[in-house]
Amino acid sequence: MKLVQLAKRVAESQKNGREMDKLTLSNPELTVNQAYEIQKLSINETITGDNKFIGWKMGLTSKAKQQQVGVEEAIYGRLTSAMELTNQY
Repeated sequence: MKLVQLAKRVAESQKNGREMDKLTLSNPELTVNQAYEIQKLSINETITGDNKFIGWKMGLTSKAKQQQVGVEEAIYGRLTSAMELTNQY
């Protein structure tokens, strides 16, 4: 499967708020560099005139959580205006 197709799948899942399986389950040959390319492509697919980039999110920032999920470093992602919660509780 091409990286562009995977990126579109990620973007569509995020747009619809649907959970999806990790891409490496169906594409175990993916490299870290390819994963970052998929991330870049999916965010480019997501950002539009109505959905702007507004910031960053971090995950897996503790060593314990990294070990639990089998990674060696924190992860980050982009936030867009469509993800922003504007209701105050």
